[in-house]
Amino acid sequence: MDEALLDRDDLPQERRDDWGKVQNYIAAMNRAVSALERLSISSRLIQESHRIFMQGVRGLRGFDGVRRIAGV
Repeated sequence: MDEALLDRDDLPQERRDDWGKVQNYIAAMNRAVSALERLSISSRLIQESHRIFMQGVRGLRGFDGVRRIAGV
């Protein structure tokens, strides 16, 4: 948990991918909570959150099928 509060450059190289995923998760959740003021829970909201969560992190290719099905 402490590492999530550090700057990326303060972490060992091998921990930076995980740190990036945690930062994306935080951003996606904050955006989703904010969006709930104007949107209902929907596939659109889930897709938007997923897009934020997966930005720039390793493993994006594993979600090609999800993007095709969801039309993202």
